Amino acid sequence: MTKKAFLHYIHNFRGIAIIFIVAAHMFLFWDIQKEAPFVKIVLDAVWRNGTVLFVFIAGYLFQYLKSKYRYRTYLGKKIKFVILPYLIVSIPVILFRLFVSPPEDVYNAFPNYFEWSLIKKVLVFIVTGTHLLPFWFIPMIFIYYLISPIFVFLDNRPSFYKYILPCLIVLSFFIERGNRGDLHNIHMNFFHFLSIYVFGMWFSHYNDKILSWSVKFKWLVIIPFIVFFLSTIVFYEGIWYDQLQYLQKIFLCWGLFYLLYRKDDVVPVKINKILALFADYSFGIFFIHYLVFLVLRMVSERVYPWFLKGSLVNWIMVFGLTLIISLVVVRLIKLIFPKRSRYLIGC
Repeated sequence: MTKKAFLHYIHNFRGIAIIFIVAAHMFLFWDIQKEAPFVKIVLDAVWRNGTVLFVFIAGYLFQYLKSKYRYRTYLGKKIKFVILPYLIVSIPVILFRLFVSPPEDVYNAFPNYFEWSLIKKVLVFIVTGTHLLPFWFIPMIFIYYLISPIFVFLDNRPSFYKYILPCLIVLSFFIERGNRGDLHNIHMNFFHFLSIYVFGMWFSHYNDKILSWSVKFKWLVIIPFIVFFLSTIVFYEGIWYDQLQYLQKIFLCWGLFYLLYRKDDVVPVKINKILALFADYSFGIFFIHYLVFLVLRMVSERVYPWFLKGSLVNWIMVFGLTLIISLVVVRLIKLIFPKRSRYLIGC
């Protein structure tokens, strides 16, 4: 069995992906639209749908490590190191939702929510991830884990990519990702992000060819990204806004990979170490960061209400604090439970 070489630019991309996930969640509740509409528009254009980067690198790594793939072993590891941490972190959150503050999005989507039995509420939370805003991702990605033999079948017949990938991209145009209020529709997100996952696999399968082509024709990657990025600003919340965001993030994945590949030898050691740290702790940060953000927000509302006003400076401060505190919390958990942390927080 051939052992894959460790490549910094792949690992660095993973670190950047989790930063995008955290950044996107930091301004969802602010009155930033009223206070600073242009700041909100630009932040949306940059950070919204950073999930694309996360799904892209998941598909890329699945194909990249395919030589080690054994379905039972693969699924067992995903259950131990993704699903189990999800369930453990969910326990206090679900208790809070049941007895203190039910999630508004759920009872708006299901008017009879308060008539459900306790068991039904718990099951709906676990199956949909709606008890905490980012957690919808775990039930969705678990479906990809379950059907992974199909992805292996596809990758073993790479000529299929040229037929399947365009069809999935078109599907993503018509089945938009769920936003607040409909994140419980896991099937929508599954089909929407399927093209991104397969795109990551395709990119990994033809990695050398794609990067070599990108070096020669880099403007064919850079210009579409710039066009779609500016379009998401000009047509903010227009009828095709989500589709423009989707295309922008696809070309961002491509462009970032190209940039990290080209600059792999010149990235400062400190930057490599920082991105590697975020990459190593990515799942832990994913599970922890929104809880950290909610605590910061609760404290700010009571002590420093001005802190949550929509401004770029405040956003940077909250984003930085959330990221640093999340990193520290994950590090502490790993120090306290060195042999059990992967079961608790996924890393």
